[in-house]
Amino acid sequence: NIYNLGSGKGRSVRSIIKLINDNIRRGMPLYGFRKNNRTESRHLVANVKKIKKDLKWSSKVEIEDGLRKTINYFNEN
Repeated sequence: NIYNLGSGKGRSVRSIIKLINDNIRRGMPLYGFRKNNRTESRHLVANVKKIKKDLKWSSKVEIEDGLRKTINYFNEN
């Protein structure tokens, strides 16, 4: 079986970059803008219904906490 992992909540790339910028101690991720492609969806959210049903799985860590813990780990090691 193939499962989607996620919280089932949507986030923009820009909001993820802001979370990273707010938590890193050096450097900053660089990003730019590009014209929207009409064939690409502007909103994507992982559908986690299948993994919840089959495996009773759900995310336990909010994205803010997970990014902070990951960044702290790499800053300390």
